[in-house]
This record gives sequence, structure tokens and C-alpha cells, in this order.
Amino acid sequence: VTLWGTGNPMREFLYISDLADAVVWAMKHYNDPEIINVGSGVEVSIRELSEMVALEIGYRGEIVWDHSKPDGTPRKILDCSKIHSLGWKYQIPLRYGLKLAYRDYVEQLSCGALPML
Repeated sequence: VTLWGTGNPMREFLYISDLADAVVWAMKHYNDPEIINVGSGVEVSIRELSEMVALEIGYRGEIVWDHSKPDGTPRKILDCSKIHSLGWKYQIPLRYGLKLAYRDYVEQLSCGALPML
């Protein structure tokens, strides 16, 4: 598998059920007109993410980084300190979220809900 760039850019990920939970929490507990960010606050490099995905799906091949392609923005992380200080926090760590997403993907493939590529 060839991936673009160096793998060094940092990103933040949030499992969809955590986002849904934060939206419901905000509707019940947040009345301030100020924008509030929702996120995990946990940084992971694209390289680390690719290694986590490979491990989860059982990929044993090589991951090649194409340095001729752009990395994109070096860091995309939200400041979630406000929502965290108000009591909301994500529940699904990235590794477990990847496991859930992959398991769902395999189930969807096996029941014919997704086309085989």
C-alpha cells in the first residue's frame, strides 16, 4: 500500500457514537451562543493511524510513504478544552473505534449490504 507524504501530520479522530453523544449532551446542557468544539483531544500521526489500521485488519504487507506527494496540513487538532471542562468526554478510544468500524464493515460485506470491490 502506498500512502501520500511522510505520515508525520497529526490528526484527531472521534468515533461517530461519541459525536452523537456530544450533540445530545450539548442540546441538554449547553446554551451559550459561543461555538464549542467536539473532539477527543488525542493526537495521532497519519503514520501511527496507518499502523493501527494495518494491525486491525491483519494487513501484513509493506506501507510505502510517497514523499513526492503532499502531507497536507501538519496538524489538525481541535481545542476541546471547553466541552471537556463542562463535563463531556469521548468514550471510544481510537483503537477500539477502528475495531468497531472494521467489524461493522465486514458484517455489512457478509450480508450483501455493501458491494464487493
